Amino acid sequence: MRKIALIAVTLTVFGCESGGGGGGGGPCDDGMKVLPAERYLPLTEGTRWIYKVTDTGNGSITMKTTTVAAPEEIPGSAKEGAAFKVTTTKTSSKGAGDQSISWQQDCGMSVARHLERSYNPGETTHFLEEWWIPFKLRLDERPDKLKVGSYEVNYDEFHQLVGGMRTTQKRSERWTVVSVGQPLTVLGKRYNDCLDIKRTGTDLGATSMKEYWYCKGVGKVKETGGQLEELMP
Repeated sequence: MRKIALIAVTLTVFGCESGGGGGGGGPCDDGMKVLPAERYLPLTEGTRWIYKVTDTGNGSITMKTTTVAAPEEIPGSAKEGAAFKVTTTKTSSKGAGDQSISWQQDCGMSVARHLERSYNPGETTHFLEEWWIPFKLRLDERPDKLKVGSYEVNYDEFHQLVGGMRTTQKRSERWTVVSVGQPLTVLGKRYNDCLDIKRTGTDLGATSMKEYWYCKGVGKVKETGGQLEELMP
């Protein structure tokens, strides 16, 4: 299979080496291993998070459940290597909603999202597949990335609608650490040692901006940006 050479600056930003395969972007390794209890985003088999999701536009409420399954080979020809299989399912008073399955890799002190498939309610065949080279950053916990301030990341994004054309776009993001080690109360539950971080799209035409709160040993407890997500106690 053809290998894709990534420019040096991209490798430096992500601390990751490209793998072989149809699209490149294989396993990553930060060179450091930290126990899940000391991570802001602990990915372990069997972990489950349930969120109350409030649409900031119309006030509607849905529930979102995210579960982590054991690492497995990333499917398809776009990636090589193993990653945790993460399933996210939405439900509302009307019943089951959309579902997505993504393959996310623990790189040691960061988490990389390699591939995601989207499903309509009740269907077992995905209608959309997205992947990223070298990957889409989920969270970087390396010491130099947990200092108050900003840094940039860049990657290529691929969209493949089933039966449709493939599209590619270069993406740029600015990650801004607002605070580290602060307490936070969400839905009446107090969490200690939390990270407040923003992600803003900076590529041409990008409009997305999200803010996340991750708490050590727990994971994401709150998210804003179009909707409010709050971890259920």
